[in-house]
Amino acid sequence: MWSVVSGALVRTLPGKHESRAAGMFSPDGKTPVIGANDASIKLWTLASGQVRELAGVTESINSVAFSPDGRLLAAGGSNLDLNVWNVQSGKLVHTLKGNTDFIDSVTFSPDSRSVDSTSQDYSVRL
Repeated sequence: MWSVVSGALVRTLPGKHESRAAGMFSPDGKTPVIGANDASIKLWTLASGQVRELAGVTESINSVAFSPDGRLLAAGGSNLDLNVWNVQSGKLVHTLKGNTDFIDSVTFSPDSRSVDSTSQDYSVRL
């Protein structure tokens, strides 16, 4: 990670680094998440450097999104399912089906109650 002000390298995240497909920070800015082409989703705790990998990822990830309240994480990719995890427990809480082609992006509504996906099947699902 680099400082946007100085351009200086601030931190290198530990662990094996495969090709990456999607990433973002939690709403509080303390937890970056990276979904990868190697069928993994990893969350880093910046303060400690601890890495957690979410279970239930079976294929490459194209998009990840934290809910605005930071409690949930959604991800989609080549397995056609939109999966939602509880961030604190790491437990998979929803698997939303219906896409017929790769999921390109996922986003939450501002109130964290809905999630949508866009897909290469030219659809948007809420």
